[in-house]
Amino acid sequence: MSQMVEPKPKFQENNYIFHYRRITQEGDWEQIHSHQGIEFLYVHEGNGHLIFDQKLHSVSAGTLLMCQPYQLHKFKMNISRESPYIRTVFVFDPFLFERYAAAFPALHAFFHKIWKARLDQQVFQLNPEDQMLLSQLLQDFHKSLNSCPGLQQTEEVVLFLFTLLREFRKLAEAGQKHASDGSLRTNSRHVEQMMAWIEEHFQEEFSLDRLAESLHLSPYYASHLFSKETGCTLSQYVLAHRLRESRLLLSTTDLTIAQVGQQTGFNSSAYFVKSFKSKMGMTPHTYRKQVNKSFED
Repeated sequence: MSQMVEPKPKFQENNYIFHYRRITQEGDWEQIHSHQGIEFLYVHEGNGHLIFDQKLHSVSAGTLLMCQPYQLHKFKMNISRESPYIRTVFVFDPFLFERYAAAFPALHAFFHKIWKARLDQQVFQLNPEDQMLLSQLLQDFHKSLNSCPGLQQTEEVVLFLFTLLREFRKLAEAGQKHASDGSLRTNSRHVEQMMAWIEEHFQEEFSLDRLAESLHLSPYYASHLFSKETGCTLSQYVLAHRLRESRLLLSTTDLTIAQVGQQTGFNSSAYFVKSFKSKMGMTPHTYRKQVNKSFED
């Protein structure tokens, strides 16, 4: 089984990442991550579930996920050679599109909404017609990138973004018409309540007893249920949430490393640095330098 907390991806010079029809064919696949940019992930094939915005969603062919910067999300996919997980991932620096969108007021306003506002819906299950449209759009973009010189790729990315955002706006405005109706119901209420409790208390020392008591569950049952439904332990989820919050503070504030660790629930600066480096592959100081450099560029 593959499980990871993925570090911030390194944008290319033109500030985007595009992985077309990436295939995983063996083993159960789990990943907890967040990105510095805005992410669109489309599932071509595969089955599993997604933890996103403190809710559980079923995932299948035609699922589209849109994530704002630093939104933590976790996929758990059931994979075999007969049932591979095939997805396309597009992540882009929102400042890339910001430069070009001002001439289109309506689209510009929608872009700012999905970038910074609280959204009612970010997981969609597309109907067959929309699946065909998006699949063709992604395929055309993939061909364009492979056939054009490097200096023209930024232009291709921006044109693709205009089309993608127009189509995504239609989905968002349709609301529940295309909403994912695959939220997992069995035991999901307790799991979502646990996630909400962690969101409220992650800055404090984690206590399984306190969490379980707040939900009127036994500690053993709460721990077992969370692991069974999500594929990760409560401790792993708390750590992933703290790391997500710490990356946000490192990127957007001038707090010291020690202050960031303290405000995100780590009981010592040394433990914060050790945990961050173990999961992210770099120290908090190095991460902050890389983020600052990307904004300067």
